[in-house]
Amino acid sequence: MNVIQSTNNLTSSTTKLNDYGFVVSCLFYPAHGVQYWRLWFGAVCAAVTVLATNPMYSQSELNDYSRLGQNAIGTTLVSDYQAIGVNPANLGFIPEEIIYEEPSPLQLQISRRKRNWSVTLGELGVAVHSNAMNRSNLLDAVFSFNSEQFTLADKQKAADNFTGKGVLLNADAILLGGAYQSERYGGVAFSVRERVSAEFTFNASAAQLAFLGRYYSYFDSSYTREWDGTIIGYSRSPKLYSELFDSTRISMMWTREYNVSYGRKIFGGIKNKWYLGIGLKYIVGYANLNSYVDENGQLNAYSAVTPLFNINYGKAVSPSKIDGTGMIPVGRGFGVDIGTTILISNKWRIGISVLDLGRMYWDGNVFKAEDYLLNGMSSTGFNSYNIFTEAQKIQGEGGFKWAGLSSIESTLPTRIRLGVSRNIGVMRDIGMDIIIPATSLQPGNLSEVMFSLGAAYQIRSWLHVNGGFTFGGSMGFNMPAGVMFSIFDGFWELGLSTRDLLTYISAKDPTLSIGVATARFRF
Repeated sequence: MNVIQSTNNLTSSTTKLNDYGFVVSCLFYPAHGVQYWRLWFGAVCAAVTVLATNPMYSQSELNDYSRLGQNAIGTTLVSDYQAIGVNPANLGFIPEEIIYEEPSPLQLQISRRKRNWSVTLGELGVAVHSNAMNRSNLLDAVFSFNSEQFTLADKQKAADNFTGKGVLLNADAILLGGAYQSERYGGVAFSVRERVSAEFTFNASAAQLAFLGRYYSYFDSSYTREWDGTIIGYSRSPKLYSELFDSTRISMMWTREYNVSYGRKIFGGIKNKWYLGIGLKYIVGYANLNSYVDENGQLNAYSAVTPLFNINYGKAVSPSKIDGTGMIPVGRGFGVDIGTTILISNKWRIGISVLDLGRMYWDGNVFKAEDYLLNGMSSTGFNSYNIFTEAQKIQGEGGFKWAGLSSIESTLPTRIRLGVSRNIGVMRDIGMDIIIPATSLQPGNLSEVMFSLGAAYQIRSWLHVNGGFTFGGSMGFNMPAGVMFSIFDGFWELGLSTRDLLTYISAKDPTLSIGVATARFRF
């Protein structure tokens, strides 16, 4: 396909345990009846349930490269409502008419008129990554394919595999989005976005406790409980949670964002242009769980969760307790995105954006955990890699000692995006992105810098493919890829993407993911 004419190369496109709890009781069951895995997994399920009637779309650092049409190089390329959360300056890109010459004996020409409006009725992306499990084990963890139980040797191997490693999960969706872009007014966009993210990273002690249970060498003594015959493992030299779980990280966040962004060309001619943009967001929070040991050796663990999950914090009471049931918000906040993009010689683009500047104020069902001793436990640990199911079986009768709070504040998962790309033909670009976390300890953010190289290529007037490579961000090496179909003269666009093609080739460091858009329209 040859492009004959284009008027614009920019595309629009512990407590002392009363009885034998352990780390997973603490992390997944911080008090009797408090089930962390249910929180985040339930949140994801809830999000997917909503999506069942409104297919949605993903954008978070696990899925940033599922952007429809530009994969791995979004900072300088994404436009319309998809620029929200990536680079609002790109809303200044103005759609233009493009004329294609399709390869055929008659050399037919196809014209795609400019379309200033873009709307989506829902786009979805979900990704689960683990550097502790291979592909088959991750599939088992998510879908429970394997019913075989671990032997003691299997438990030890699993504990070794999870030492210093873990699982990352993200589910993002655009419930509704739209944009209008013009030369005169610039570009304005809005979106309603659901966002769920979670991280589980174990140190050596947490991994041993999770999979070996009372067989872990930490429990150097045991006795049999008289009234039911249960064998209890206990430590004669118990340690604090903060001593045992240093470098262990458990976090989860569920929010809904209401976004409005604006971008426009500030100055420039045909070949050189400068764009600026800003985005504002009002955020409603439904869950915020964060547990880690800081650089001073202090345990930081707090929770604010919607009544939908009916959490039981034992005898702890909170001045921020919310009566009632259902999906009631427990936090609110505001955020700002800013960005700029420069076009040089109508070929090169350089983009910089700072995303999620702001804070959240959590004032519903707020609790904070205190640092206590881990004394003993009765569980024999996980019997499979399905940590989501196995966590239910560990019903420790103790756990964190919780205290209620009136409120807590947290910063948003701020990050910086840097990008450069080169146009090699209309709708054909190559480039690179760098994503730098500014608040790495906040739920929903990367823990380290992520790099990506990629290309976006229009094969036919109706077919657009993209792909690339990413590394860093605690996710190893990945190969994202996507395909987009543009039909009815560009009126209807639909696409499919994956975060990592290598998962289908190599079993190591898998990322199970999918990005889907089926109802994206331009007019």
